[in-house]
Amino acid sequence: MRSSLLALALLSFSFTAFASDKVSIMSYNVENLFDTIKDENRNDWEYLPRSQKGTREHKEYCMRQSPNYQDDCMNKDWNDNVVAEKMTRIADTVLQINGVGPDVLILVEVENIRVLKQLNDNYLQKAGYTTVELLEGDDRRGIDIGILSRLPLAGKPVLNKIQFSKKP
Repeated sequence: MRSSLLALALLSFSFTAFASDKVSIMSYNVENLFDTIKDENRNDWEYLPRSQKGTREHKEYCMRQSPNYQDDCMNKDWNDNVVAEKMTRIADTVLQINGVGPDVLILVEVENIRVLKQLNDNYLQKAGYTTVELLEGDDRRGIDIGILSRLPLAGKPVLNKIQFSKKP
């Protein structure tokens, strides 16, 4: 989570201006907005339906995790109903802003563009977001930064990475 929050602070993006001189911006950590599909090269095992768990690869991955995480990794049933409930709660929160959500919505901890589009298309229609972007980071679980906006982008968003050194 720390790397996602840092990444959020270092995003560079610009939007074409509204006719109005006011733009509302909201940042929201949606805490693991995952879909129910296993993504290649991502450690998203915890966020799968129970029916897709139990493979050798899945079990080996879960057993390498901390004891607190192993149970969720092995047994959590992340299914379509759970995802729908999560998206409903996110939408309910977002749409409280001005009745239609902020002009620009930055979402932290989004798995992929597919789940971001699902949220926008099925739960946030009232907001009228036409810009849907995902900034891919290097988190091994696959959590990234999503941007939804009623404003068109003036250029491609950029995730600026900063190298940190360990304290001596």
